[in-house]
Amino acid sequence: MTTDGLELGKRTMIGASLAALMSCLALLLLATPPSSAAGGGCPNANANVGGLSKGQFRDSLTCLFNGERSAGNLVQNRDLTDAAQKRTNTMRSKECFAHQCPGEPGLKKRVENSGYTMGNDTKFGEILAIGPDSASPNDFLRAWLNSSDHRGQIKKSAYDDVGVGINLGRKNTLVTAVFGSN
Repeated sequence: MTTDGLELGKRTMIGASLAALMSCLALLLLATPPSSAAGGGCPNANANVGGLSKGQFRDSLTCLFNGERSAGNLVQNRDLTDAAQKRTNTMRSKECFAHQCPGEPGLKKRVENSGYTMGNDTKFGEILAIGPDSASPNDFLRAWLNSSDHRGQIKKSAYDDVGVGINLGRKNTLVTAVFGSN
């Protein structure tokens, strides 16, 4: 990975069935510099991630997600945030950039373990990214939007809730977004 790029990953689960698990997508995309108008009025959209609190980053990224959606706005959900933060911390501690690291449960179980209400019609998905600490929330968004699969997760009208996890390292930032609807 170069310092001007973001690496992404995506996994989706629809319903409670593991058969609906879509395959993981991991790729390297070069982040394009944001224009001066990029960020759509979202606070801290173009600030370096390393200078933001987790709350500021979550608020900014949620605002950016909502700016891309024609459906209703996503609402930050504490349980999904917990699942996303644990996912991000596990990737850092295990030095594993994947949707499931060795010895870790899959997405469905992680979402259930977070306390998120799971019913027959529950839908959820996960996207990942790794990028330099100098990247901004807008840089992460733009990289995800450059991938049709990631863009689909962000814009998916079936999702009502989102949780964002972030883990700053010495050289890179890991980000997980978990989307849900129940």
